[in-house]
Amino acid sequence: MATDQLNIVFYIFIGIFSITAILTFLGITGVIKSIQPKHLNALFAGLILEVVSAVIFTYKQIDFSCQTENVVDRLGSQVANWPDGTDLDQKIVTLQAALVQGKVKAEEVAQLEGERDQLKGNLATCQESQSNTNTELTTLDKVFYSNVIKLRIISEKFRGRTINLIWDQANKAEVYQILGQIFLDLGYVGPNDELSHDFIIAKYIKFANESGWEYLLKKNEAGDYNQVLLDEYATTIFLRKYLNQKYPLKN
Repeated sequence: MATDQLNIVFYIFIGIFSITAILTFLGITGVIKSIQPKHLNALFAGLILEVVSAVIFTYKQIDFSCQTENVVDRLGSQVANWPDGTDLDQKIVTLQAALVQGKVKAEEVAQLEGERDQLKGNLATCQESQSNTNTELTTLDKVFYSNVIKLRIISEKFRGRTINLIWDQANKAEVYQILGQIFLDLGYVGPNDELSHDFIIAKYIKFANESGWEYLLKKNEAGDYNQVLLDEYATTIFLRKYLNQKYPLKN
């Protein structure tokens, strides 16, 4: 049906519907008292029938088949949008290549995800190792600080707060043991060295000479050391060297 005819039918429907609706409304509200109840029921039923008829008539005038054909035509034009001269086999090969490329991309993504998970695992392992190392360093730090403090406490028992490592060696076993552990932590002696009293004294004399502590060392007329002093300043230098080794300052 032409558009003009549809418009005429539409306006006729609007007119009939409006008149019926107005009469029904006036009858229900009692404005027109001459309309009997049975006529009101008929008017109301007619109003409903008009609405239903208009809906059915409108749907019959719509050509849904052409809409489907247009969709099919659009889909067909997209599928057929290939360069001229492209045969079916080539289209299939091209589609297969695209599928293979997509599969390769998916495999690359899976591989990258696996590498990411592995890196996460390595990072977690490194963080755990760092945590364990920090705990170990903290323990070593405490041991070193404790040894330095012990030397200072022992030195307070002697005159001038200095310990003469040469004199009365039999009563200084603890001093040699602590000093040997400090030298071991500083890397000044090796773990396989025999830390005897004479060995520790010799290492301390060498350490004092290298540090410029000649005032702590004295020799007798025969050239033998008869005074090898360990004072509080020496323990401070031990602590400074340890901190420089373990926690060097960054430039």
